[in-house]
Amino acid sequence: MTACDDQTAQLWHATTGEPVGDPLKHPAAVCAAGFGVGGEVVWTMAADAAMRVWATDTRKLLTDSIRHDGLLAANMPAKGRLLVTAGKDKTARLWDTASGRPVRDPLLHEGAVLDVRFGGADGSMLVTACDDGNARAWLADSGRPLTEPMRHKAGVLEAAFDTKAARVVTLAADRAARVWEGRTGALIGQPIQLDSSPDRATPAGNSAVDKATLVRIGTDRVVTVGGVTGLFTPITSASDQPPASDERKNLLTILDQLQREVGEVQSRNLKLDADLALLRQRPFAPEDFAGGVRQSLNELQQRMSTMRNSTSNFAVREFELDASMFVQVMPLGSIEYRFVQPGDNAA
Repeated sequence: MTACDDQTAQLWHATTGEPVGDPLKHPAAVCAAGFGVGGEVVWTMAADAAMRVWATDTRKLLTDSIRHDGLLAANMPAKGRLLVTAGKDKTARLWDTASGRPVRDPLLHEGAVLDVRFGGADGSMLVTACDDGNARAWLADSGRPLTEPMRHKAGVLEAAFDTKAARVVTLAADRAARVWEGRTGALIGQPIQLDSSPDRATPAGNSAVDKATLVRIGTDRVVTVGGVTGLFTPITSASDQPPASDERKNLLTILDQLQREVGEVQSRNLKLDADLALLRQRPFAPEDFAGGVRQSLNELQQRMSTMRNSTSNFAVREFELDASMFVQVMPLGSIEYRFVQPGDNAA
């Protein structure tokens, strides 16, 4: 069984290498696939956050798509009729293969669940890897924890039982593999460091790609980019070589994009500062509003007192205003009002 980003999965004859039937078509890239129920079914996980179960012989869907928001991992035991999904919503969820329905409440975690595997000959155990730095073992039937959390110094990327489910092996973002007692969660021995010097460039940390030497310049860490969580390794080309024209062009393009984004953020901040200053100047309390009305009336009286009728030589020195007003509170907190005009309904 293979999974491909061309939105298909394909069954193959293991001995001849020939495809079995037509490809299993999906609406998005297929990220993972495998067998279950003694080979009677196959499952697939696609980038549309859905897991699907197919009959091996007919290659027809057995249930509706099983959806899990933020789906990152899925698995199914070689035997048994449960399947499991895990994702960015900090849960692992168990489903019934036949109906596609959840069998119990989600298994809660404190971070995104990056990997999930069944264990035991009958798939009765489950282990989850979480970016909160813990791996957890569970009883699949009841959903109860099997051990205390297996704590790491960094996010756990992968976790799996051995063939007898007596031990658990984990791989964390600190580039160390660890072995744990499967029924107690106790660490066995010392962590196995996969890279002896992740903090600095060493010959062992160099790679050759298209005749260019890539050198590690920092520690690995788990990051999420575009909704995809993975291990980020900062590298650069060899420091004793000047950057090629294409590399320099790419670097300048990245810098231009960053400068544009910074400029947009600064522009938005300036607008927010201006809106905030405006809010601080506008009256909010009823007495402030009454003072604003009085100020407006005083300005009106002052204007009228300076106006003279050229025929009667008459000026208004004092007046008393008795009128209704429309009042409206604007979204930014400012208050607008106007006098009722003839024909308006002032009720």
